[in-house]
Amino acid sequence: MPHGVLFRGGAEQEIRASILRDDVLEAVIGPPNYTKFIFADGREPIVVGKTARFHLKKGDVARLITATGGGWGNPYERPVEAVLEDVKNGYITVEMAEKDYGVIIDPDTLAGTGVAKERG
Repeated sequence: MPHGVLFRGGAEQEIRASILRDDVLEAVIGPPNYTKFIFADGREPIVVGKTARFHLKKGDVARLITATGGGWGNPYERPVEAVLEDVKNGYITVEMAEKDYGVIIDPDTLAGTGVAKERG
């Protein structure tokens, strides 16, 4: 599938349905940093950089692992509320919020408890 095809509206749904229906992942080339195949039968997962025509069985998972974006601007200027939402949505950890964004979050409640002095 061409780069970016999974982000083109209805095309993604058809591709996913095809993978599920035909039990085959035609190719993984390009955008993902790597693909991890996790098998429903308990076999050890396989990690590959590129693959073509990898047969899957019902319940198997092809997890495409990509790097996170580099971002834009100073992370200490990101609104605290946006960082809190990133943690709640699982995009970053509580530790990352403090280290990278200067936002201190209670790990139990996921409530903001303060900001690092460097954040100003």
